[in-house]
Amino acid sequence: MSDGVEAPLLLSGISSTEQIVEIYDGNAFIGNAPVVAGRWQFPVPRLSIGQHSFTAKIGTITSNSWRITVVEPPFVDFTDFENGSWNGWVAGPAGRDLRLETGAEGKYLFNPTQGDGQSGVVLRKSLSGLKPGASYRFEIRCRQIVNPITQTARLALEVAGVQIAGVYEPLATWQALGGTVVANSSVLEFAIKSHQQSGYGNDYYIDNIQIAAL
Repeated sequence: MSDGVEAPLLLSGISSTEQIVEIYDGNAFIGNAPVVAGRWQFPVPRLSIGQHSFTAKIGTITSNSWRITVVEPPFVDFTDFENGSWNGWVAGPAGRDLRLETGAEGKYLFNPTQGDGQSGVVLRKSLSGLKPGASYRFEIRCRQIVNPITQTARLALEVAGVQIAGVYEPLATWQALGGTVVANSSVLEFAIKSHQQSGYGNDYYIDNIQIAAL
């Protein structure tokens, strides 16, 4: 995880003297701001997570403090395929026929399942930056091409080889499939898995893959 954030924070003030204003974060000097036409501005550089107390000094005069707290941004890994990128997701043995398609709702992955041997990992991704002990939601949108005389898709979600959602048979309309996991490591492998061996039918779409901290 990042140990800081790019903060669009601008300190400003007025001064009756055309001098250099010294800016401090607590007791740490972080930069100077020249006074121009009675005013000064200082764009604050990258901030660490936590509390900050800013003051401005000219000579022996110190301003009141500006206090802020920088919180860690929520962890979200989202893949919608709109830019053509798979965002680190890799096809597994059961995803060998996957291809990117474009429809009325944008881009998504289509698995036409050519031939048998379609069970196993469809997509997988090794994701780092997780916080051990934290909970995460792993979710996808999926739908299948329904034909009553063919085999239906049967999908599940796994994290580090453990099933957390499914086995689920997608409908002809977009549906969400998801589950939660408590991370036991900063790096985990997430996978979409097929439990349907047959390639007779079993055609489905996948979109909007998201892994988010709770």
